Amino acid sequence: MQPTINEIAPLLPEIKDTVHKGDLGHIGVIAGSLGMEGASLLASGALTKMCVGKITLAVTKDIIDNFSCRPPEVMVTNRDNLKEFLVDKTAILFGCGFGRNEDNKKTAEFLLKSCTCPLIIDADGLYFITKEMLKGAKCPIVLTPHLKEASRLFNCDINDLIKDPTKITSDFAKETNTTILLKSHYNFITDGNQKYLCHFGAKGMAKGGSGDVLAGITAGAVNLTKSNINGCLFASFIHGFAGTKAQEEKTEYAMTPSDIIDNIYKAFKELKKEVR
Repeated sequence: MQPTINEIAPLLPEIKDTVHKGDLGHIGVIAGSLGMEGASLLASGALTKMCVGKITLAVTKDIIDNFSCRPPEVMVTNRDNLKEFLVDKTAILFGCGFGRNEDNKKTAEFLLKSCTCPLIIDADGLYFITKEMLKGAKCPIVLTPHLKEASRLFNCDINDLIKDPTKITSDFAKETNTTILLKSHYNFITDGNQKYLCHFGAKGMAKGGSGDVLAGITAGAVNLTKSNINGCLFASFIHGFAGTKAQEEKTEYAMTPSDIIDNIYKAFKELKKEVR
């Protein structure tokens, strides 16, 4: 159940010499709200390290001016017209720092009805999602809840989930035809059939924002591997390895989620060594 680097390394696709940015996908990030801009910046910042051709962050018009200091690789637009926003995207990341007002519930409903590319749902995006909504979705879906978010989504007691995350999570994934990356001091990944328990991380990653970084890495990994389950495995390794390297450099006391982003390249270097 615990994958090794030898099993994950073959998931790294070869990048051809003739590649151009159109080959590497266009990921849309629907995230952020007033006071929670950082969540969307961490997620999209992680995406800049994940071999993505183009990244566009969609935010509300009232906060768009707050993103002048975003990573220069990230384009920003307002999210007034999500139907148009979805048109050319190869994956969508939804929910990081999104907020929980009723208008945002409409966004969740729209995405599940209208999105056709892989949809990665994290954080506040999970707040409005129900089992019935997931069953009616038209796109491949990855859910990335932590234990509290998962207990609400699965309608189960959090203590039961802590005792037996594998059965409860796998049953929900199978019933809703989703792939789930359950976050804790481990990552449990399942599509209802395949099951993996990953212990790649470090204790210094237990900081607000680490989950947003993982969400961005997951969206990028799904886009890169062209597979929800493989993308989650790949992301779990990248996130955990980068976090471990950040802790080695900065200590568990001083490292931040931004340090995880800065060390993503080391995870790719490690994987490249394995596939030689």
